[in-house]
This record gives sequence, structure tokens and C-alpha cells, in this order.
Amino acid sequence: MSDEFVTRAVRCPACQTAFNHDQPTLSPLAGRDADYRPLFSGRDVLLGMVLTCPTCRYSAFAEGFESEGDLGEEERALLLESGDDAPVVHTELPGDDEIDALRRFLKRPEYFEGLARDGEPYGGARCVLAARCHEFLDEDDADGVLELYLRGSWCARATNDRDIEQRCQREVVARLRKRLDEKDEKKKLHDVDRPRAVYLWAELSRRLGEFSAALQGFEELRGLVDAEDEEGSRWLERARRLGALAGVKSAVNAPWTDEELEEEP
Repeated sequence: MSDEFVTRAVRCPACQTAFNHDQPTLSPLAGRDADYRPLFSGRDVLLGMVLTCPTCRYSAFAEGFESEGDLGEEERALLLESGDDAPVVHTELPGDDEIDALRRFLKRPEYFEGLARDGEPYGGARCVLAARCHEFLDEDDADGVLELYLRGSWCARATNDRDIEQRCQREVVARLRKRLDEKDEKKKLHDVDRPRAVYLWAELSRRLGEFSAALQGFEELRGLVDAEDEEGSRWLERARRLGALAGVKSAVNAPWTDEELEEEP
């Protein structure tokens, strides 16, 4: 295997199938789409970050599979610092007391809902399965599930799978709105996290063609930040630029400018 990959022998915790996983090595960040999707100067590492068991289709990051020894520093960096600044998905092996229930879950029709059951899933489909597994095993980690669906939309875009991209975007939009409207003090977003959540909700709404919601979101963002603050001014510039696209009903992909990449919040 070339030095573009790290090959690791893993074992599925659900069905004990052993297989090799070829993980692309991290390449430098070259840009970013406006929904935070990192763009790399070399091989797109995002497509290989989620593993799927070839037998039972259990899906997770590498840390959700059994393996020999600990992850190396490079692999851990690839998993936890994958070129984007979104919240990290906390992945761990299912507990012994969860395995039987997990096996039953993997056989349910809803696990594959909207996805082909034949062939090995790839890209966005893997992320959808991983999100469903993660939610089943840790229903309290709303941010982790949301992050996996966001990554699913990124991966589906890379493989030109518009159906899965939009399905993942709708999941993120719905879950973000729920988080933003949460009244429970223990579950609601902290004020420091709200600008990013509102921005992402608005931008994904724009990409879905829901332009009224997008304009509402960008206007909401303007009320959350201080125009005199350096970070606030950057949020306002994004709201202005992407809000202008929403105003003319444009869902075009809009990568961040070089200035935004240098000064991202």
C-alpha cells in the first residue's frame, strides 16, 4: 500500500467480521465550502473516514471498531482534526451490554431506509448508517449525530449523489432548528455556539432551495453578533454575501474566500 494510505486490520464489534481498512492520509487544507466542507489539496480524506462492516453493515469511525493496538498519532489526527472545525463525534466501542440490541437494530428495515441494501455502501451512505448507529447507541449525543449527517452531505457532494446530499442536509437543518429552539437549560445551545448553528442552518436551507428560511436565518445571525467586534464583522459579511444569493434564489455552491479562510471564526 502506498504512503497515501494507512492500512489497519479491524474487527466489527457486532458480528466479529475481520477486514482491512485503507485510510487515506491527511492532505493539506486547500479551501472550504460555505457549509464548512473542507477541500483538500490532495486526496479527499473525508470519503474514507467512516468504516462499514462488509457483513452486517455496522458503521462508525475507526475508534468504533476493534483493532490491534492504539491508533497512531497520524490516524488520530485524521479522525479528530480532519480539516474542519466542527464538533468532534465521540466514537467508542459498543459496550458488551449493547451488542445484542445493536445486532437486532442492524437487521431492522429502517436502518437501510432510503439506501440500497445491495453492495457495499460508500461516501454519504456510510455516514448515514454511522449516524443511525451513533444515535441508537448514544441518543443523548445530538451534536454527534448532527455532525455525522453533515459529513454525509459533504461526502455525497464529492460523489455527485444529490439525493443523499439533500437528505443529509434536511436532517441537519431539522436537528439544528430543534437545538436552536430548545428550552431545556441542560440541552440548549450556549450563546457562543449559536452564531455558527444559525449560520449553518441558514446556509443549508439556501442549498436546499428553501430561500425564505435562509433569509430568515441570515437575518437572525445579524441579531446575534456585534458589528464592532472582529469576529462579528466576519459573520455579518458571510450573512451579507450568502443572503444576497438567497435573495436571488440561488442555491449555487459558494466556497469561502481566501480572506475568510485566513480569518475564520
